[in-house]
Amino acid sequence: MSRIATIEAFALEARFADYFGGTQHVPPAFSQPAAHFRALPRLGQASTLVRVRDTEGHEGWGESWGLPLPQASALLVEKLLAPVLKGAATEPVDACAELLWTCARQYGHDKGFLPEAISGIELALWDLAGRRAGKPVAQMLNPQARERIACYASPVPFLDRPEQSAAAARAFAEQGHRGVKLKVGRGVETDRTHAAAVRAALGPQAELMLDANGAYGVESALQLARAVEPLRIAWLEEPVAPDDLDALVRVKRNSPVPLAAGEHEFCPAGLRALVERGAVDVLTPNVSRCGGIGAVRSAAACAREHGVRLALHGVGAGITLAASLHVLAALPVEGLFEANRFLNPLRESLTQPVLSARDGAFDLPAGPGWGVTPHPEALRRFAVSA
Repeated sequence: MSRIATIEAFALEARFADYFGGTQHVPPAFSQPAAHFRALPRLGQASTLVRVRDTEGHEGWGESWGLPLPQASALLVEKLLAPVLKGAATEPVDACAELLWTCARQYGHDKGFLPEAISGIELALWDLAGRRAGKPVAQMLNPQARERIACYASPVPFLDRPEQSAAAARAFAEQGHRGVKLKVGRGVETDRTHAAAVRAALGPQAELMLDANGAYGVESALQLARAVEPLRIAWLEEPVAPDDLDALVRVKRNSPVPLAAGEHEFCPAGLRALVERGAVDVLTPNVSRCGGIGAVRSAAACAREHGVRLALHGVGAGITLAASLHVLAALPVEGLFEANRFLNPLRESLTQPVLSARDGAFDLPAGPGWGVTPHPEALRRFAVSA
């Protein structure tokens, strides 16, 4: 029987200052791309990769959400969670994950860095299982897994003028994307003006999503929803603070446009609550922070039961991208993936092969496990110390 030998974490960071030649040269569209970065500017991209090795020499790779401090989840992986699983059987993965969740509950942490650390280990165990079996993870989850996964492009960030937002959206459409997400949260009239320009650029058929990143209260969120209703909005995402479920329910009950949320939920119970309370039309979990594959599958089953659409959040490095595609490919009902195009060297150069969308969809990565592997040189280049 294969048993867990070691669990290691790699804290990684790609700073915008290095890319643009200094902090003073980073454009506002990168340092403040959305409402929640107005007070605390975005400094770059971060991720925590996790490697699990078994007693027979096989290994698997996972990813924990790294923003804003990848060292935090790395420390939790190695110092708190790795000892829980040392010597445990590598399969079934769900049994390993339950041991980690038991640990989290005992320490009273079901949000933030600890669930993100659990996600990275769980994903690494699935990759390990796929590599041992010589099969893609999607095939292990569902022998009839899809080969193509539909996606939309994101984001059109905060740009100064509506015509700039329109040009950015048009560029996504010219790349074959049939849906585009615009960041909003700068006031109802500013948001409406930019959304109208994007809709005009995309034409009537493309899906247009809006993401407020919690910028509004209940009344102003409803004002925005009513203002953009004529623009045929696919969904308005996180119009209010993500931890205020009651407020989200109030908006949902009165909004003329569909609502989405889920990227800031950190466990299966939180995701199910969004669905069961009737807070969302679209559920948007991130596989690298909500507990991994098992959590997404549980949330997807709940969403399907309640007629809620599933659209996985796409922010992360190469492992998150590949893992998201595998779980979506294996679901019985087709979901949607966010093809995040915000500058991210960790997505574009950390793993091989680099995955990219074609004509509004991704091909499922071929090969065992996730079908992608981190570059040793990239691990060294982006490494950050504690």
